[in-house]
Amino acid sequence: MLSGADLDALWDGLEREAFRLETLSEYSVPHEADVVRRYLAGAPHEETEFARAWSDYVAGMVAKGVTYHRVHVVHSPLSPYERYECEWGYSRYIQRGERAYILDTAEVARPPEVPDYDFWLLDDTHVIRMHYDAAGGFLGAELLPPATTDAHRQARDAALDRGVRFETYWRDHPEYWRENWLAA
Repeated sequence: MLSGADLDALWDGLEREAFRLETLSEYSVPHEADVVRRYLAGAPHEETEFARAWSDYVAGMVAKGVTYHRVHVVHSPLSPYERYECEWGYSRYIQRGERAYILDTAEVARPPEVPDYDFWLLDDTHVIRMHYDAAGGFLGAELLPPATTDAHRQARDAALDRGVRFETYWRDHPEYWRENWLAA
């Protein structure tokens, strides 16, 4: 597994593009636990320090010409965590320049090139596989060998091709908007 210093070095060298494939229906992230509970309970949004720092980082990198995009592979109906992630995560991150897509396998077939694990592809060069436990807890990150890069580029391209821009997906699925399911 990569150390924090190893990961920092990869991110510090980022020049053109960061792509993230997400595949889990829930991520057990300690700094999100309280905010997810608040979201599900109908409390007003309060941006966390982590979310603010990520948004600021992405905005700064986008201003330097770096493209940030992600595809989350889901199978509707969305889990409570996925609804939170869409409404309080993606909807805010895209305002700072990140491009988000949803690949809903209940609506379109999952491309065979798209793996069933999370990864980052940095500058079309470095593939970082993210490892999680069964509950979505982060275990660590692994730098994959250069021989896997082409397959991950193909996975990125296929996921982006089949994915729907977050803004469109969210507009077309008001049943997942908190205001609608809280009222039900």
